[in-house]
Amino acid sequence: MAAGAGPGDGPLTIDVDSTICEVHGYHKQGACYGYTHRLGYHPLLAFRSDTGELLHARLRKGAANTGRGIVRFVDELVARLRRAGASGELTLRMDSGFWSAKTLKTLRRHRIRYSITVRQTKTVRGAIAAIPEHHWVDIAYQPGGVAQVAETPTEVTG
Repeated sequence: MAAGAGPGDGPLTIDVDSTICEVHGYHKQGACYGYTHRLGYHPLLAFRSDTGELLHARLRKGAANTGRGIVRFVDELVARLRRAGASGELTLRMDSGFWSAKTLKTLRRHRIRYSITVRQTKTVRGAIAAIPEHHWVDIAYQPGGVAQVAETPTEVTG
């Protein structure tokens, strides 16, 4: 019986994020106070978007920056998925904490499709403001709301 990420040649969408795992006690190796000001770890996690299955995890110290170690994490994740028999197209979704030239280079090297939220820099805000009103499209947004999306070309830099 097939389970998990494979075997299969169908497309697979994976959500990547970090989280805070709070701990108690003073003798937890690697536990640190991070941006939440709580003692804990800051692991990276990858979930199958359609089932919520945890596909890969990497424990990191609590003070780790969101994107720290993402290149190695992606390398490990892709290798694990391919070994499990997932031979189809992969798409990774991440928030702006993972936006970097190194991340994009790694995803392209693996020929992985991706959706990464970009930081709201002056250039990005200007590109968004220049989108004509009639290009915006309503989409369903959970729970019970509506959001709008539009496309615009922009140059990706470091």
